[in-house]
Amino acid sequence: MVICSHHSSEDVSDIMFKQLEKYCTDNIKIYYLIDKIDKINIPKKYEILYYDNKIKYTDRLYNSIKNINYEYILILQEDFIICNHYDINRIDEIIKIMKNSNIQMMRSYEAHGNQKSKKELTNYSISDKNYKIMEI
Repeated sequence: MVICSHHSSEDVSDIMFKQLEKYCTDNIKIYYLIDKIDKINIPKKYEILYYDNKIKYTDRLYNSIKNINYEYILILQEDFIICNHYDINRIDEIIKIMKNSNIQMMRSYEAHGNQKSKKELTNYSISDKNYKIMEI
């Protein structure tokens, strides 16, 4: 799991850490992506990855996760507060769908913006890679 944050997010960080501690009870490696540590008290079990605020969001995200050695990565913003236990069987089911359909990225929320159809496959550029997105 990668949590994307910013040093100015101390207003939500404590709540987010408490909720993760409460609902994310599996042995999951958590990376905390941040520009700098200011007033945020990051739990010791999180691995901190720093990014450069001067580069665009997609590049800093890609540069941070490209060396994480997992086949699939769950990416959250610090203000995506987990409010319940997740179903690991459902996550496994989604990963199987992704593998079988050659899907490399999936959103768990409705994306707003210039969309032709919710079910349509789209190319989305994140730095020098193209990923397919499909809502299920």
